[in-house]
Amino acid sequence: MLNIHKRNKYISDLLQHSYISTKISVFFATKSTDDSYDPYEKNYVYTNLNPHTIHGYVREVDETKLVYKQYGLNEQGVVEVLCEDKYEDWFRNCNKVTINGNDYNLFREAVGNRALITLRPFKLMRVVLKRTI
Repeated sequence: MLNIHKRNKYISDLLQHSYISTKISVFFATKSTDDSYDPYEKNYVYTNLNPHTIHGYVREVDETKLVYKQYGLNEQGVVEVLCEDKYEDWFRNCNKVTINGNDYNLFREAVGNRALITLRPFKLMRVVLKRTI
């Protein structure tokens, strides 16, 4: 019998293979001020740091599903990433995510400014990312 609360080696190995996984670059940022800083507006300047690369299974969400599910009413360019749950803090604190040359942000608008991260069995998680235009 499989224990769903432990990491499954076969699923983890499957997510690392190049024929099913995609490279995901996670960018963090530093917050600083410049000459045009106004303390009332709090217009900080964010500078992206070097990316951290992880592997995960990426699939696009159909536009018809976006209307009926919890993702929102009119968002397009949404992808779901299935990866290990040890990267949960990375996705919550990142500034930008790049997949195949496209930039994404964490999907926060439709759920009360909370990130749409769902924990799955076998120490996996599902992250919903929205494409930035």
